[in-house]
Amino acid sequence: MTDSNAGQDDLDIMALIGEFYDKHAAPAEFPKLGQVVFAPVSFTERRPHMVEAIRSDAHSHTSADIQIRPLDDKVDFAAKDRLPVKALTLGATEELLAVKAKKRPCLVVGVSDGVRPHSLPAGTQRNLGMNSFDRVYALAPFFSASTQQEPTAFGPVIMARIKRMMYPEFLYAPQSGLTIVRPSAIRLDRVFWSPMIACSCAENLFLADEVMGIVSNQLRILAGMKADPEFMEMRELMISDLPADLIDGERK
Repeated sequence: MTDSNAGQDDLDIMALIGEFYDKHAAPAEFPKLGQVVFAPVSFTERRPHMVEAIRSDAHSHTSADIQIRPLDDKVDFAAKDRLPVKALTLGATEELLAVKAKKRPCLVVGVSDGVRPHSLPAGTQRNLGMNSFDRVYALAPFFSASTQQEPTAFGPVIMARIKRMMYPEFLYAPQSGLTIVRPSAIRLDRVFWSPMIACSCAENLFLADEVMGIVSNQLRILAGMKADPEFMEMRELMISDLPADLIDGERK
């Protein structure tokens, strides 16, 4: 089928549950479940790259030559005898990864309040725990849908399937003001944990409770658990409305 008729659909989540975003929710001191935030999101590569740092001068540890290359299963993350570089505190079995990232809107799908370090015994336990147990957030990034001007992996066919809940790892999100600038897929297959300290901020935008219920059930499926019967009925209804040429053997 062609891109021109891939998006011809009338039934979507909003048609069944109403508003996607909660117009009455208000920000709190800390980001909360269902809130949209902006945070750096690392690109997920099939074979990550690493930075091989080699001292430029055997007598100085303040400069290094670097080589960026794919990870090598045979030699990396194994004990290495290398000269130390002042700015890099790498252990014998540690590597420095080269990671590309982009600041994206993300959905808060989990919150861990962390551990108060002063509740730990004074001494080594407390000292090592001071920066180890921060409040952290599980974030699911938004990836924009494709347009003619800016094509992405989320083209018309896969977005039509996502709108009908075919994939438990994706959730369709409509445009909302200047925060979600165009329809997107919320990627539950890219959830990551972040302390949201650097280059991160919370937005005054929240998903409705009913939508977060859908997210919860999708996460249960991804965790190998059973979803609520009501959710499964809604999902079956959504998928059954898809034209056969949009499914094309891809139903899960």
